[in-house]
Amino acid sequence: MNCAGSLAASQHIVGDTSSPFAREGTAAHELGERALTYGKEAEFYRGEVIVVEYEEDGQTKLDKYEVDDEMIDNVQVYLDQVRRQPGTLLVEQRLDTSPVYGVEDQFGTGDAVILNYEAGSIHVDDLKYGRGVMVYAKDNDQAYSYAGAVLKEYEMFADWKTITVAIHQPRLHHYDEHTITVEELEAWMDRAKGCAQVAVSLIGADPAEIEQHKNPGEKQCQWCPIKGNCEALAKWSHDQVFADFVALDKAPEQVRDPHQLSAELLGQMWARRDTIQGWLSAVQSETKRRLEAGMSIPGLKLVTGRKGKREFSDKVEAEKIMKAARIKQDEMYSKTLITLPAAEKAFKKSKPKIWAKLVALMQQKDGAPAVAPENDSRPALEIAKADQFENVEDFSDLV
Repeated sequence: MNCAGSLAASQHIVGDTSSPFAREGTAAHELGERALTYGKEAEFYRGEVIVVEYEEDGQTKLDKYEVDDEMIDNVQVYLDQVRRQPGTLLVEQRLDTSPVYGVEDQFGTGDAVILNYEAGSIHVDDLKYGRGVMVYAKDNDQAYSYAGAVLKEYEMFADWKTITVAIHQPRLHHYDEHTITVEELEAWMDRAKGCAQVAVSLIGADPAEIEQHKNPGEKQCQWCPIKGNCEALAKWSHDQVFADFVALDKAPEQVRDPHQLSAELLGQMWARRDTIQGWLSAVQSETKRRLEAGMSIPGLKLVTGRKGKREFSDKVEAEKIMKAARIKQDEMYSKTLITLPAAEKAFKKSKPKIWAKLVALMQQKDGAPAVAPENDSRPALEIAKADQFENVEDFSDLV
């Protein structure tokens, strides 16, 4: 949608991109699916083990996730929010997005779709179980594509007027929704088809032509599999950091001093920080990958990193040695009080009276001020404006 060249440029990428975090999210989705399908609360599945299958290095592997307190509490938040919506509930629906993009064999999965025939409204819910980036519903291309797929599949069943897309991020205590009209969604789909047509036409094209259609930016580069090896993103990131663009094979002459940036430019740079940091992280990964594959990179080499922490290879044998030497227990063992979160997990439900006494001893520091975009749901802190202070032009006497 935002970088037509990325599809063709990433055609050579193969292999599974699953991570432990993604697989944990898959387990949480399965819990949510079971609960919604059978009308249960998340608590009903406590202690069950959800097995997630994935591919790694050409082998099929399994990860196991127990339905514990954390998963129960967070998935239940999602269940409650979905169940508040009136209408016919469809769970984990395979959605045909081919008519959305005008490209065959495209699909996605709708976590929860609610059809309110009487009101002429559609509600599309997307559960994101991670702790990472906060996602918003407005102008969310993924959510809109799912909404478009639902609209196309059920357009003959009612006189639809509005579609609401909702993002659930319970582990971030974040819920966001946005409602658009059918006409607005259809206009978005027209744009999506145009973008898809260009992207597909570039597959197999000359690399120089593909490069001309790359358009680096925060949304499109965040999860791009080639961002560590993308010349367009490298140039874009370089241009953001340095005062004047210089060729990448030359030493930079001047780094932008944040103290000299205008308020407008500082805000723009802050908004782009994740993209630049993500690119640098991808550069590190790509560099290591090439060196480990035996490729040469001028000025760099692989070395042995810092050794891991020292530890006993056989703790039982080490314990026997110290006991045989009559070492005192307070010298052999160290004890620390469990943390409050650990105490909550251990006692809140099994020993509520003890937990009530421990809660009375709880203290928690206030959150430190943090920068956030204007559309963040948290209220802005009341801070004295800079223009309420005297304008000091010369700081030389304050050194």
